[in-house]
Order: sequence, then structure tokens, then C-alpha cells
Amino acid sequence: MLRKIKKAGNVLFCIVFFFMSSFLSIKTVAQKSSLGMSTIQKTTQQKITKTPRKVSYTTAVDVITGDEISTYKGENITEVIRSLPNVNIDKSRSTTVELRGLGSNRSLVLLNGRRVPVYGQSVTYDLNSIPIEAIERINVINDGTAEYGADAISGVVNFITKKDMGERIGDNNTYNPYYVIPKINYNNAINDKYHQWETEVQTIYNTEPGEKTIPDDTYGLGGSLRMDLHLNGDYRIQELNFMDKSGTVRQKTTYEWYPEKYRFGETFYYDCGGLKLHYDSYLNDVNGYKFEWKQKSYDKGVNIDIHRDMLLNLGGNPIRVNLTPKISLDQILPNKWDTYNFTPNQQPCDNVDYSGCDRNNFHIGVRLVLEDFGVGETLLMPGPYFEYTYNVCKKVGITGNVGINFGTKNDVKYTKFGLLGGLSYTPFNKADCDDNFKFTTQALIGLVNQSSKYMDNKSSKGYFGGLFGILGDFKLGDNSGLTLGAHYFPTFQKNNTSSNFSFNVGYRLSWGNYK
Repeated sequence: MLRKIKKAGNVLFCIVFFFMSSFLSIKTVAQKSSLGMSTIQKTTQQKITKTPRKVSYTTAVDVITGDEISTYKGENITEVIRSLPNVNIDKSRSTTVELRGLGSNRSLVLLNGRRVPVYGQSVTYDLNSIPIEAIERINVINDGTAEYGADAISGVVNFITKKDMGERIGDNNTYNPYYVIPKINYNNAINDKYHQWETEVQTIYNTEPGEKTIPDDTYGLGGSLRMDLHLNGDYRIQELNFMDKSGTVRQKTTYEWYPEKYRFGETFYYDCGGLKLHYDSYLNDVNGYKFEWKQKSYDKGVNIDIHRDMLLNLGGNPIRVNLTPKISLDQILPNKWDTYNFTPNQQPCDNVDYSGCDRNNFHIGVRLVLEDFGVGETLLMPGPYFEYTYNVCKKVGITGNVGINFGTKNDVKYTKFGLLGGLSYTPFNKADCDDNFKFTTQALIGLVNQSSKYMDNKSSKGYFGGLFGILGDFKLGDNSGLTLGAHYFPTFQKNNTSSNFSFNVGYRLSWGNYK
């Protein structure tokens, strides 16, 4: 009977214990589920300063936003990570992150939510491989989570890169450079300007984006430099426009500055009419050395030749050392570069519309005057002439003309001397000083002296005259041409009804262009 009672009591105890355990288990799970949801949903975005955060470890996720990251521009990404609570940075050959003091090999680093290649044979990741300029935000999960495996016991650091990173993030989920940086044996090289280069790079990454214009005398007194700096992914684009005093852009240089401390640049040079003269591209490596990439020559804005500066055995890169800044290589790179150099004309353009014309034009030739005597008789009077035109711009010039003509009729010797001045004008919009043929209209007014001699009797008279007509120019060379002209040569004198004409052929010599 006692056995039965004890057995019944045991059964009853087990039943009661079972129900109480079930009740407590259900309550505990509900509490944990409620706590977990509120913790995960609570995301803290606290203001980053240059000192560690003074917050307690209460949330499961810390987010460092882009605005906070921007306060650390130009610095190492480890400075940002240090600002988080319960996060340590380990530095040796690499820089790794340690969460909650459990060791860097128990902290998982992700790039855009994906695992990244690890350093050596460990499970750590070198933070130096991600420049701060590439990061849009950083998510840090401070709790160990089974979702990411055993290497995430202490937590997860997830770096989210900017959306316009382009080819920077490769197929293997690594951060890659845009250009293959040449590897050269610099053992015997002396770079006396590395500190200057390092300072220049740091200055660019500490400068606020934007545009400004400052005085600059690269292309003559009164010139200016317009600078524009903006961000593109993790690198900077800097555009420099060098202008002369007339506001004409004579040189445009564009630099791409990369956080690995190298720079790619290209420069276009222009004449006064905006036509391309030359192109140059180059790369400054992480040591500050300058490598020429290629150059292009232009004629009237059209590419006519490419100069590719080659240095072999550099992974296929067609580049060469340009010895800028000055370095001593001790025959490391003998006979590997060409000798092509371009030097721009840095004289200012006096007029934007001038477009490479010659300022000074001198003509010498022969003029034939058809002198009308007014009674149906005409005298042919040949003679030399000299003419000078100063081009104010490519369409308008100021002209001076001197000529003397001789003729004989009925034993009377006639001499006609003219000194005239006025304007020359090229009428068509597309007419250019470099065209093979162009014509110019002329309107000249001045003094004419006409004399006659019969045996020992001489007489002369002066009056106003003019030359109105056209002058054709056939280009012979860059600074020469053959000219043909036809003009009306009237006499401004009372009761004079004669109609004189002149025809001339000559040679043009030009100088003083502003290309």
C-alpha cells in the first residue's frame, strides 16, 4: 500500500513539474523574443567626434553615417573605427579590428555584406586596404551571431561602399586601384621632393569641393585660374583652366587624385581661337615620380601625330619616367624614353577672335593704273607700290598704301604719286587667316600728286583720291602669299569726270602671329 501511495505521488509530482516547466519555458521564450526584436530594431546613429564615444554597450548595432565619416577626411579609416565603444584596433603588418576584447580572429569583416579575402592564413582583414574615401557608412554588430559562422563570435563590421565606385570593387570582392601602378627598382633613386608630393596629396583631400577663380600670370599679366574640385566615388577630380587677360582658356588640366596617393593627369593646350595645339597625359605614382603616358600634336585643331612614351617590362603599361621631380637613377632606366617636348606660347591674346592670324602684313608689287583723260583717251601707267596692313582682328585691318606710276602720251611724261590710308575688311564669317585663299575689301583715301613734263616745261597738282576694291590672297606658305587686286581709283576734284582704275599683282610677307 505504501508503495502504491509513493508511486502515485511520484506520478502526480511529474505531472505538476511538467506543466510548470512548460509554462516557464513559454514565458521565457516570449520575453527573449520581445527583447531581441526591440534590440535589433534599435539602431543608434551618434555624432562622431575625434574622441572615443562615451556610450554604454546597450545596442546590438552601431551605424557610422556618411556625414560622420566625412569629418575624418584625409585620415586613416582606423580613426573612425576607434570612435566606437568596445572596439579595439590591432596594428602589426596589417591593421585589424577587435570587438569586445575577444581577439581579431573572432571579428568578421564584410564588404557590402560579402566576405572579403583575409590577411595571410588568418581570418583577419587588413583595414588599410579600404580607404576612408570609399566608404558610405559602417555597420557594426556588437553581438556574436550564428548567421555568419564561428569567425563572427565577437561581432561583425560591415563596410558599405559608395554606389559610384565603378570598377573599384572587383569580382573577388576586393578594393582595386584604377591604374596598375608601375613597380620600379628605386634602390638607388633619390627623391628630393617626396615630402612636397605627400603634402600636395594631403592638401587635396582636406580641401572642400567647389569652384573658385584666382589671379594667375601663366599666360601673361592679368590672367586668371579657374579651379573646380569635386568628388567621384572615392577619388577627387580637379579641373584647372588657365586663362589670359582676355578670358581665353589657353590650358585645361584635369587631375584624378586617388587615396592610394597617386594621380593621373591630362592637359590640353589651345591657341587664341580655341583650337587644340597639344595634348599631354601622365601619371604620378605613390612616390611622387612622374610618368609620361602619351602626347598628341595638333594642326588647326586636328590630331596629326601621337607620341607614345614607352618603358618596357611594367606589366604592359606604355609609360616612361619623365624625371620630374628631379631624381638620380644611376642608369636604372637607360635609353628608355624619347625626346619629344612641347612648349606652349605663353603670350596673351589681345583679341579673342584673332585665331592665329598674323598681325603684320607687308605687300610689295606692281600696279597698273588706267588713267582716264576724260576725252575718250586712256593712258596705261605702270609702277611699283608698297602696302602695310596691321590686323586689329582676323576680319579688320588698318592699311597704308604708297605707290608711284609713270606713263607717256604725245611726248608728255606723266607721273602719279599716291599716299593713301584706310580700312581692310574680310567679309565672310568662315574666312580664316590659315585658308589657302581669301579676299579682302579695301577702302583707302589720301593725297595724290600728279605731274607732267613736256621738254623743259613742268607742272604738278595735288588733290584727294581714293582706292576702293578687293584684294585676293593665295597662300604660298605660313607667312607668305601671292596677291591680286582690282580697284576703282577716283579723283575727288571739282568738275572732274574721269574714271580711273588700277590692277595690281604682288607678294605678301606676314609676321607676328599669336599661336
